[in-house]
Amino acid sequence: EDYVDAINSYDEAAKAKDLPNDRTANVLLNRGSAYLKIRKFMEALQDMNACLEAQPDIEIAYFRKGVIYFEMEEFESAKAAFAHGMKLRQEQQKNRETAPYARYIRKCNAEIADEEGTIAAAVPANAPAAPVAAPAAAARQAHLLLE
Repeated sequence: EDYVDAINSYDEAAKAKDLPNDRTANVLLNRGSAYLKIRKFMEALQDMNACLEAQPDIEIAYFRKGVIYFEMEEFESAKAAFAHGMKLRQEQQKNRETAPYARYIRKCNAEIADEEGTIAAAVPANAPAAPVAAPAAAARQAHLLLE
């Protein structure tokens, strides 16, 4: 596919002054997606932001914005975009699958944890705490390991 030609076509469409907000948003969404495909992340991000300015309830724009941030290794921003998009999808389309959002949020958590050198961010906040061994039992176990 020739994404550069697509970008040029969307550039022409974006120049129209009398487009309603939903059409402008659609042009920007599609051009931003083409930029994403050729890994021009800053241009893609600008288009996704402009798309959401024109029409803030476009759920897929948040998903693509999350992908852009993820590719730029800005995992906190990616996670926020995915979370917002997932919320919109749940509100707008109750029966639509949210697994792609959840999968990317888990990936963001893992990357954030890796950056912090911890595993805390990779564990869901509502996960049960791991059982803690009593101090005496832990000491006995440690002693057995040393023998």
